[in-house]
Amino acid sequence: MYKKIIINLAIATLALPALAESIDALEENAALAAAADSSFYIETPMAAKLTVFHKDAVGNMAASTQVTVPEKSILAVNLSTFSYNANNEWVCGIRIVDVMDEDLRESDAADETNYCVRTADVKKAGLLDSSNGRNKEAFLNYQKTGNISELNELGFAAKNQQQQNVQLFKAAVNPGTSFVSPLKNCNISCLKITSEYGMRVHPVHKTKRLHKGVDLRARTGEQVISVLDGKVLATRTERNAKTKKMKGYGNYVIVIHPQRQIETLYAHLSAFKTSAGKSVAQGALIALSGNTGVGTAPHLHFEIHVKKNKVYTPVNPKTYISKMMGINL
Repeated sequence: MYKKIIINLAIATLALPALAESIDALEENAALAAAADSSFYIETPMAAKLTVFHKDAVGNMAASTQVTVPEKSILAVNLSTFSYNANNEWVCGIRIVDVMDEDLRESDAADETNYCVRTADVKKAGLLDSSNGRNKEAFLNYQKTGNISELNELGFAAKNQQQQNVQLFKAAVNPGTSFVSPLKNCNISCLKITSEYGMRVHPVHKTKRLHKGVDLRARTGEQVISVLDGKVLATRTERNAKTKKMKGYGNYVIVIHPQRQIETLYAHLSAFKTSAGKSVAQGALIALSGNTGVGTAPHLHFEIHVKKNKVYTPVNPKTYISKMMGINL
């Protein structure tokens, strides 16, 4: 018996370094996740004007770009680039995540990363549950008291952490390294692209516009899953303001993957199987495919947006799906 206890103690002692390394890895991953999740997400209660400023010939600040986003638009405020401009009348470092407007969503304006919004509009905005916990608390405190110091401190820490781990982040977003198919149990034999990424003539509107994702063949009711670990930013339903009929993407889900600096979008869904703010594991059921919004037949519209040079840019999902499966779609 004593011999058995000694052997077990010896095994436990040998395992301690491995356990310590495991704990260190968990702590490192937690630090990476916190650093990557350096944004908080707000929803506009009404239409809001977004502005980009630049210096004119004599050094004065002037507006170079202006765009008005409709109510219920989702904006991300990046703490690492967060700032005040013009006597604290503008909050800058703002990015459009989603707008319920097909034309604006598919324009270059939607990909601009450094918009400024009037402070009054930011203070009225609703904070989404998907925001990082500390970011959420700091922003709510700012809305209540006007004190910006905690947000500035979090932004400074996030910027430093991101600079220290830039190579790790780059490694995390290699195409296809760990994606799964967005349609459950649908891989090489059944995954078919019915409409490619890129400029196209819209099949319903008959106008030429950028298709920022791919359409995957899917019957109504097929299980849609998260391609990576992440957090549900929002479940959305796009409707006509007057008729209340679904338009555009219909029912859709946006999932953020901060540690990988990726966002994914799944559209034209028949049902939601998740909720905003919920953490989801890779392969977790989030929705059922369908034909809501504007479309000609049931399918899954799938988008990937990747952070490049501080900008979240839509990329061709085909690249990721093909490398994931080792095939050419």
